[in-house]
Amino acid sequence: MPTPTPFPELDDLHVTKWQPKHLTFEQNVTGVYQLFNPTGGADDARYVATTGNIQRLMGEAAAAGVHFRAYGGTWSMSSCAATDGWLLDTSGLNLLFHLRPTSIRATYSGGDRNALWLAQGGCSIAGLSRRLMPQGQSLQACGASNGQSIAGAIATGTHGSAIRFGGIGEAVRGLHIVVSPARSIWLEPASDPVTEDGFAAHLGAELVRNDEQFCAALVHFGSMGFIKGVLFQARPLYTLRAWRRRLPYNDAFKAAIASFDPAALPVPLPDPSRPGGDLFHYSLVIDPFHLDRGAFVTAMYDQPCGPASTPPHSAGIVASEELYGTLGKLLDLLPDTIPGLVSRLVASDQKDLTDVCGTLDAQFPASETRGKAAGSAVSVGVGDAIRALEMIVDINRAHGPFPCILGVRFVPATRATLGFTRFAPTCIIDVDGPYSTRTRSYYARIWQALSDSGLEYGLHWGKVNGLSAAETRRLYGSRVDRWIAARHQILPDAAMRELFRNTFLDERGLSG
Repeated sequence: MPTPTPFPELDDLHVTKWQPKHLTFEQNVTGVYQLFNPTGGADDARYVATTGNIQRLMGEAAAAGVHFRAYGGTWSMSSCAATDGWLLDTSGLNLLFHLRPTSIRATYSGGDRNALWLAQGGCSIAGLSRRLMPQGQSLQACGASNGQSIAGAIATGTHGSAIRFGGIGEAVRGLHIVVSPARSIWLEPASDPVTEDGFAAHLGAELVRNDEQFCAALVHFGSMGFIKGVLFQARPLYTLRAWRRRLPYNDAFKAAIASFDPAALPVPLPDPSRPGGDLFHYSLVIDPFHLDRGAFVTAMYDQPCGPASTPPHSAGIVASEELYGTLGKLLDLLPDTIPGLVSRLVASDQKDLTDVCGTLDAQFPASETRGKAAGSAVSVGVGDAIRALEMIVDINRAHGPFPCILGVRFVPATRATLGFTRFAPTCIIDVDGPYSTRTRSYYARIWQALSDSGLEYGLHWGKVNGLSAAETRRLYGSRVDRWIAARHQILPDAAMRELFRNTFLDERGLSG
């Protein structure tokens, strides 16, 4: 089998079968390698030298006729990052640069000019939070686990949890993309460019300002070249005050969700007169076997901690806990135990919270994954949220029991061309559980029911995802053509489009 020519910054991991962290599939590969930055010299020189090493690998892969892909945190449960060729571990590419004022255009209006950062694509979301904190800054939003790399998080449209901001990709202001063995580009929107004209040349890149290409590249599935660097907009460090209670799931509750007026949402606060204007996060956790008992509602407010605030201890249920892996093996054999076990798990985890206050990183801490965990996330407009949620519950009731817990979050619409949170605003229904035969069958029934219903919906690209090419086309329409056209513009060489092609792309009709 072909292998890259060795060089000091490249380690051969001697792997021919590759799995993501959640162990949802196994991929045969030609080889897996880890790339590091050179150890000597200034950081900006090391950054530029790594671009050359990436181009070298791309050239050798193309010459050998093997596909080429990068991965970061291996957090995706879908096969979007997989390839049958050379896989490159980017976790060692974690340089971070604070953008100098002289590099920022005077006309930039997208946020605090002192809070712009260029991160190498391998930087983890959790690591960025830790590194920003001593600077008195924070990410604007994040997901609930934060094990992803920043390039990987935006690649799949990781949706975050802020009701007024959106996901991680909404903070991105520019992308450094290696597009061939001889060329890289600095891509930023033409409508509000961030950097001075000479910035791209400093990176050794060609300047491209184009809104259509930028919005397409935000959710890129690893197929638009090698995402070398991500320019993101941070904000001053802030704290979130959280409350949680179980609230009645009644007609008034459902109507409030459908209209989604932040000031009128039912919230678990001891003081009902509290204004909702600073509501940052609103989410539900639902026991699908006892919807009549209500929904566990968590509300977080973007406010300084109060005198009675207490620090966070746990973020609640995360689909990567070892318990899910253990249950997945047992529950295929013991389905009668599922409702009781799930209900006890939800009730024991979703404890009341009263004014629990901490930073974004503290409220949504990084989690480890142990055992086989599965998740599929459905997006709909808020007007369809209750219909979709109750459809998912009814499938469990009619064809289950299935060992899953439902989580519901809300975010604004994304600007990404193929972002699955494309509704204004979007409701995301996470269906999390053990990776088991029973869970997979539940997902298949949900996807079929959604397709049959005629609802406009999306599925998280990085979670277990059953979209076909025909259904992708039905749901995204002309967005598919726009995305493919942008991919051709970013990768004009057909050999490079082939280099970054994979089965995930083919199955969804996106190879073009």
